[in-house]
Amino acid sequence: MATTPTPFFDPQLLGTSIGTLYTTPASTTSIIKHLALKNVTTGVVEVTIHIVPAGGVAGDANEAFKRKLAGEEDIQVYSLINENLETGATIQALCDTASAVSIRGGGNEVVS
Repeated sequence: MATTPTPFFDPQLLGTSIGTLYTTPASTTSIIKHLALKNVTTGVVEVTIHIVPAGGVAGDANEAFKRKLAGEEDIQVYSLINENLETGATIQALCDTASAVSIRGGGNEVVS
């Protein structure tokens, strides 16, 4: 098995509709090692992150993180560190205010 540290997605601003940030490639298990959020506004906003299994859709059953961020707050999402994503699983997220939160993340891809 080969393990490769990799950024899962480029830093980006979240929208108000659920969006897929990362999909685990074929024959791969991905392990989250870094996931950071930054509120780029001065207002309070709420962010929701889902870890969705292959073929699934974002919903209450796979909501992995939901939190309000104070104005200009910058956090690491420690609760998702070492979360394993099997082939086809996705990281999906949204914010209640468009373009208010920047997200970045990465980890290891383990090819079987």
